[in-house]
Amino acid sequence: LLNGPHIFYDIDQSPDGSLWIASYNFGVFQRKPDGQTIQHSYSPDNPDGVSDNLIFQTLVDGQGATWAATNRGLCRFSPETGAWRQYLHDPEDLTSISADSTRTIFEDEQDRLWVGTRAGGLNLYQPASDSFIHYYQRHGLTSNIIAAIQQSNSGEIYIASSNGLNILNPLTGAIRVINERSGMPIREFTSATARMPNGDLLFSGYGKLVRVGNEIKPRQIETAPQTLITHISIMNSEIESEYPAHRMKTISLPYDQNWLGFTFSLTDYSSPFSNRFRYRLEDFDRDWNYPGQRHFANYSNLPPGEYSFVVQGSS
Repeated sequence: LLNGPHIFYDIDQSPDGSLWIASYNFGVFQRKPDGQTIQHSYSPDNPDGVSDNLIFQTLVDGQGATWAATNRGLCRFSPETGAWRQYLHDPEDLTSISADSTRTIFEDEQDRLWVGTRAGGLNLYQPASDSFIHYYQRHGLTSNIIAAIQQSNSGEIYIASSNGLNILNPLTGAIRVINERSGMPIREFTSATARMPNGDLLFSGYGKLVRVGNEIKPRQIETAPQTLITHISIMNSEIESEYPAHRMKTISLPYDQNWLGFTFSLTDYSSPFSNRFRYRLEDFDRDWNYPGQRHFANYSNLPPGEYSFVVQGSS
């Protein structure tokens, strides 16, 4: 169909029979049923074109629009106008696409459009406002590098990443992880995925093809694990007390002893790499800090005042 020194990454078909072909450094090729080929390539003088020539995936959605995941933004082609709409990351706009390097696009059975990025986690497109909701590691993802997206028969969204497989409940936003404890043989995934007729999901990885059964249920925990502060340090020296750190309620310090450190843990030791934390120093931190698996927090040069340290964990 197409000749030349091209490398093609993906193909999808629109309702009129056109093929939309993603290429390496040559933009998007549109192959019409009559044999005509139109090349949609990037030009800095054309704001209605694609935003980059490196195209990782094309997807035709249920409304007939064609989406392109590029190395510089997400693009949508409108068959009515014949123009592309570019979605670029804007650090001043918290509802813009979370990162410019978009890698994978998925439309679920509820017509929701999900976009995986190279370093900006997962995006959920909001058509009413033409904006995006973001999901990052701080929300529970094991990586912000998204390789593939799929949906289970029960409606959950499976997110294959560079560091594990995540399951997102799209109604609640809760995220859980499939890991070694569940029998997962790999952590780093590539871009291929499929849902089989029986509901099982397939994901590609380096050296392996993983099949995930359609009956995976959330792990039932009889007693919720506790998050405990295990050590407190002042001026880089561990505090001396007759009580363990998690039982200490208050500490009074002179104004010049203002370098504090906290170490914490979760009492779920079955898979420590799955444990995630968030913490904040009330009246100092404006918002929660999300350190992922890191289980310590340090504060230096604190001004005089009264503070409360709060830490939460999940597994």
